[in-house]
Amino acid sequence: MTYYNTNELEGRALLEARMKAHKLPFEILKVFRDMRIPLAPHQVHDLLPNGFAIPLSSVRRAMTDLTEGYFLVKMDKEDMVMGTFGSPVHKWELV
Repeated sequence: MTYYNTNELEGRALLEARMKAHKLPFEILKVFRDMRIPLAPHQVHDLLPNGFAIPLSSVRRAMTDLTEGYFLVKMDKEDMVMGTFGSPVHKWELV
């Protein structure tokens, strides 16, 4: 998993951010394997260990990267659920 250094971190802070970003996709895939149902990003976020410390935007980014890597597939519009902010959001499932 790539860390997108948009805030221009350097040194130890950059190394720690890269290490966290590297772990997140594995944790997300474990959630999907354990639950065995399609999930929206906010649902995955709620099921992650220490999810409170992980930004929802990072979960969304990691799920997009996992989709591009053919680990997850985005479900059709008919399978959307209500998101955290009151709008319908897509669900994903394992390939």
